[in-house]
Amino acid sequence: RDNYLPENRVYRYNYFYDNCTSRARDQIEMALNGDVMYPPGVKGATFRAWVHQYTKNHPWTDFGISLCLGAEADRPISSRLQMFLPDNLRQAMNHATVHGVGEIPVRKLVKSETEILPSMKDGVEEPGAFPLTPMQTALVLLALVVLCSWWEWKHCRVWWGVDVLLFLVQGLAGCLIAFLFFFSVHPTVGSNYLLIIINPLPLIGLPWMINRIRKGKKCLYDVGNATILTLFIAFLPLIPQKISLVVVPLALNLLIRSVLHLAVARKKALQ
Repeated sequence: RDNYLPENRVYRYNYFYDNCTSRARDQIEMALNGDVMYPPGVKGATFRAWVHQYTKNHPWTDFGISLCLGAEADRPISSRLQMFLPDNLRQAMNHATVHGVGEIPVRKLVKSETEILPSMKDGVEEPGAFPLTPMQTALVLLALVVLCSWWEWKHCRVWWGVDVLLFLVQGLAGCLIAFLFFFSVHPTVGSNYLLIIINPLPLIGLPWMINRIRKGKKCLYDVGNATILTLFIAFLPLIPQKISLVVVPLALNLLIRSVLHLAVARKKALQ
């Protein structure tokens, strides 16, 4: 009845702070005559670390989530916040006690436990998934880009179709991260340092870049892109966010292409 009141019918689902698990806990606590005391959670645990426990056998899902979560997901969280996961809430309740008021004695919150439906064990990656992990894919792509770029530099020409593919993907992925960063009201996505290198700017600079490549001239976009990527990779350990290492070979692909453009333009100017 309370939830059906007009002011309670709609709420914004929050996957970390106010979800279907935390709401169940809150309703149980409200129905008890006393205060619930939970055991301490895992010290130093973060939202990202807990999510990784459930996605580690699904590398592409893990990589996608890692790209979207920002620095806020790497801050240590309290034992209560760790209950955003059903398994964590179940374990906490199994060891929780209720401290009643007045002469009501301290008692266990959970008297007994019955398994209604057996849980599915989380095994290896699901059948039909892409055979390579994100890191393997990124390294294969890096090897191809290095070989291709070496041939282009040696013959003083640029296959700008390669750049269209790489920078277009970078720009489209940047649109998603930029939207989450600037417009999403969900937590942990508005503090994403990946926006520095994965943003929509390539979609704006790509036509200019291709035009300069075809004319064999230096492009200022390549200068700026190479500088930003170099600084990002160099200072990656200092960024207060746990960034997937898959990002490094992906960033190197973009860096190599910008450096190649500048090197070929200089080589042509000296001929």
